[in-house]
Amino acid sequence: MDRHPLLYRQPFAFAVALCASCVSYTAAPLDLAETVATLHAVELPELAPTRPGYTPLDLAAFAVHFHPSLMEARAELAVAGSKIAEAGLFPDVDFGWGAMDALVSEWSAGHTQRADYLGSLDLMLTLPRFGEREAQVDLSSWRQVEMLQLLRAAEWQLAIDVQQACVEVLTSTRRLIEARALLEVSQKTSAFFARALQVGTATRTEVSLANGDYQAFRVDLASAEIQLRTANRELNALLGLRPGYEVALSAYESWALEVPERERGQLESEALENRTDVAAARAAFEGKEAALRLAISGQYPEVSIGTGVGFSLGLFNQFNRPAIETALRERVVAKAAFDALVFRIRGEVFAALQNFEDATVLLELIDEDLLGSAEASLAAIEAALGAGEVTLLETLIMQRSLGAIRKRWIDARSVELHARVALLSVTGQLAGVSTIPTETLR
Repeated sequence: MDRHPLLYRQPFAFAVALCASCVSYTAAPLDLAETVATLHAVELPELAPTRPGYTPLDLAAFAVHFHPSLMEARAELAVAGSKIAEAGLFPDVDFGWGAMDALVSEWSAGHTQRADYLGSLDLMLTLPRFGEREAQVDLSSWRQVEMLQLLRAAEWQLAIDVQQACVEVLTSTRRLIEARALLEVSQKTSAFFARALQVGTATRTEVSLANGDYQAFRVDLASAEIQLRTANRELNALLGLRPGYEVALSAYESWALEVPERERGQLESEALENRTDVAAARAAFEGKEAALRLAISGQYPEVSIGTGVGFSLGLFNQFNRPAIETALRERVVAKAAFDALVFRIRGEVFAALQNFEDATVLLELIDEDLLGSAEASLAAIEAALGAGEVTLLETLIMQRSLGAIRKRWIDARSVELHARVALLSVTGQLAGVSTIPTETLR
């Protein structure tokens, strides 16, 4: 009986070639202490000596680069890139050996020949269906583009949230400054009323009212301090910084939040052109197109050639008709999602523009008519009080009025700033902060 060649040939060369292409496993266990230490060590870059603080755009760029949630999304992008390489691979060669010829010869004739072993070798290559490989590559590519655009949309949203948080810190700081100033004035007024009571020029009721205003302003100051701490904490969370980290904001004049003078139709066009979520929805639709082409390619027979010829006709899966129908419906869903997004964005632009215009009008009304008039009236009342022309109670009432108007002005300014950032964001004007090079996007 002849021996099979593989039984006496040394397979050393084949084993070396096979092992050379293998990848060894390396463990990478999680280390909670190391993770906490790494997150705690994150800090803002040092400012140049000529710069007094960070602008919201500086902080947005920092957050986009270092926020942990975006790091996770970038890691997923690498997976999507690997899947493109996988999709472009051709089917591997199936190499096998069956022992039936040798067993039949042994059972029937009592001996085997070398031809019995060689005849049992099998070599087959499955050919890609028509358009299948191109559709698989295109599908993986568009999925990567969609993930890229979704990452850009997440970066864009984070940049917007950072700038809105900076507005809140600015507003809270302004509230704190005003609360301290009003408390100081109220404290002086309360002390003045107490002295007037001693000399008989003020009543106990007036003293109680002045002291009540002073206590109310103390509460306002405490509330303003809490609001500022909350705003700073929320800003640090968006930046990926530890709680309590001190962030020095620059003056508002350096924030570059000018709203362009454009018509609503032009703002809508810019929004649809600049918004990253529109690009992501478009990529999702193109991915469904590629998925449909892949499903259609599945209706053709699968052919394998080699030492023989094999066919898979697709009789039991109805020539892939159910999968094709599903892909068609998914494409309709993607188209409807794109249309719905465009409709929503047009509504957002209209609402944001209207809100900004309304907030601007209200701020100007309070600034020009109420605030200036109240400050002038208070100055006149204080002068008249020194001349004995008005009572202490009239002065106290005017002081209350000025405090209320200043609070209204701060609130109106906060609404106007938030509306300004919202308008710039919905129109895609704040979408420039990204870690993804433009040339990597389709």
